[in-house]
Order: sequence, then structure tokens, then C-alpha cells
Amino acid sequence: MKHAALPSRILSSAWLLLSLLCLAWGSSLAQTSDLSAAQLMAGVKAARPLGGVYTRIRIEHDAGGGAEPVILQAQLKRRDHPGGGSDHLYQILFPAERKGEGLLLHINGTHVTGSIRDGSGIRPLTGKDRSQPLFGTTLMIEDLIAEFLNWPGPEALGTEEIDRVPCRRIRLQRPSGSASALRQVELWVDEKRYVTQRIDAWTGRGDAPDRRVETDKVVRGANDYFIPASFTVRDLHSSAATRVEGVRSVSDVSYTDADFEPAALGEVSGPPRS
Repeated sequence: MKHAALPSRILSSAWLLLSLLCLAWGSSLAQTSDLSAAQLMAGVKAARPLGGVYTRIRIEHDAGGGAEPVILQAQLKRRDHPGGGSDHLYQILFPAERKGEGLLLHINGTHVTGSIRDGSGIRPLTGKDRSQPLFGTTLMIEDLIAEFLNWPGPEALGTEEIDRVPCRRIRLQRPSGSASALRQVELWVDEKRYVTQRIDAWTGRGDAPDRRVETDKVVRGANDYFIPASFTVRDLHSSAATRVEGVRSVSDVSYTDADFEPAALGEVSGPPRS
């Protein structure tokens, strides 16, 4: 097991965080405006972490309307399977009264199974759960699944600046037979750094997007990858917003099958020691 040190600790944590939440990836691939939408999407996905990883994150949710923000500390565990697919375990560490709330996901392409632990115990994940908020925040469970990254036929919509960063705009639409809670997604990709600067998501039938993910800070990580150090998810129908940032991470973690079984939701532990 390797513990990353500052500043790499923060960088790898953010890279891992964004990859685990399946919201955005960045890389230092060839910098050209001649790439097709499909090639840009391949570049966006290129920086997924491999192997066993563990990270802690800070989540600040503001429900709007003058309500006091909710601060959560959580941990994420992830591993890849040699034959494809991955396991993900998300658990709240703080506040104490919510410690142990969690979500377990097994993702292999468009096939997703899992379990949820809430106040009523541990139960299997259902299709309806995909549209539910993660830990009561603006994040959705669907964000963690991120099936949209594999939708066919990405469409290039031209170029646009986001916070003075030139980006390529790409549209993805849910294919027939998909179980995704999202109908359509648009991404603004910084083609020089292959970082997703903005993601708009449609869940309903309206013409306007329902939620927006904005990258707050980008840094250069290990192996020349550019990574979002933090991001904010906004409900575009209200003033609710959730900011997520990495705190620390551990790489090269050796997990066992037991670490990703439903029973693992019944206890909260850090990464296994090698």
C-alpha cells in the first residue's frame, strides 16, 4: 500500500474521487481540435484509476433557502476486476449519528447491481434507486454509475468557453433499452487538458437541464494527467448545491471479495493493511 504525500496526496485523492464518482476525468493525450466526439470521449475516460484504491472526501451540501449547510465526511473503496468491471463502496464517517450509511455498487458496462444501507438496514439496490440522491445531497446514485460515458453516438456541438477555458461541447443521448435515470447529457471538454469543465444532465422531459456539475479547480496529477481537484453539483431548479473535494488517498490497496459483499456495509473500516 502506498500513502501519497502532499501535494500528490491531494492530487491523487481528487483524481480518484472524480473517477470513483464517475463525473469527470482528464488526461494529457494529444492536444488537437481535429478529434471526433468519440475520440474526445475516449480521451475523457482514459484516466480511470486501476487497481485497489481508498480515499476520504469532504462533502458540503447547501439545500438553499437559508438552511445551515450539511458537512459530511465519507470514505470510498474501489477495485477493478481483471476481466472487466469494478466494485465501489461508499460509507459516511461523520457525523456520528449517520456513520455507516452506505452504498455498494458492482458495475460492469451497463450491468449494475448493489446494496444500500440506510436507517432501516441493508437492502438490495433497485432500478428506482438510481435516480435517488446520494446521502441526501445533490449528487445522484446515477452519477456514480455514469453509464452515459458509454452511450453510443456522441455528437459534437461546437466550441464554447467555460470560465475562459476553450471547450468542445459534446451531447450524449440515452439509447433504447438503457436503465439510466438520465435522458441526455452534455459535456464541455477542455481539449488541451482533456478535463470535463462542465456537465449538464437531463432527467425529465424539459428542454432545459435539471442538474449541472462544474469543475472548481484543475491540477496536474501523476503521469501527466490533469485532474479536477474539486467540483460542485447544482440543482438548476432550486438553489441547492453540493461541493465535493478530496482529503487523502491510499493506492495499491489489496482488497478481498469480502470487502465488497453486502455484509461489508454493516461495518466501517479503513483500508486493509498489507
